[in-house]
Amino acid sequence: MSSARLAARIEGVRVVGVGRLHHHELVFDKPGRDGTAKANVRRATAAVVHGVVWEIEAAALEILDGFERGYERSALDIVTGPQKTVIAWTYVYRGAADLSSPSDAYVRHLLDGAREHGLPGDFVTHLEKLGTID
Repeated sequence: MSSARLAARIEGVRVVGVGRLHHHELVFDKPGRDGTAKANVRRATAAVVHGVVWEIEAAALEILDGFERGYERSALDIVTGPQKTVIAWTYVYRGAADLSSPSDAYVRHLLDGAREHGLPGDFVTHLEKLGTID
């Protein structure tokens, strides 16, 4: 979600706005190469995940795929405003859940982006309370 982190990986991105993915929850169950868990979304009936919607050129998206190894790019309905939904590519991990925790540095990137883009306070608080590996 952090603009700085995304800009360090690819060029030509533009923030479209914030969005909500309904009927999903934010989990940390994707095994990372560093031995820590990475963020993912899983179906959950009464849950919502908040995030940022970006406009990314096709060539840059292919580059981003290289950073997001182990995820599958999935087209999901993201609510961006009252009565407005867009279909957006979302990286989803569909493998077996890893029960480790995310690193403190990784969660800081998520928090930086959540604060930068004004995501809801309860979502930020949820991220702040995550157990991490230092």
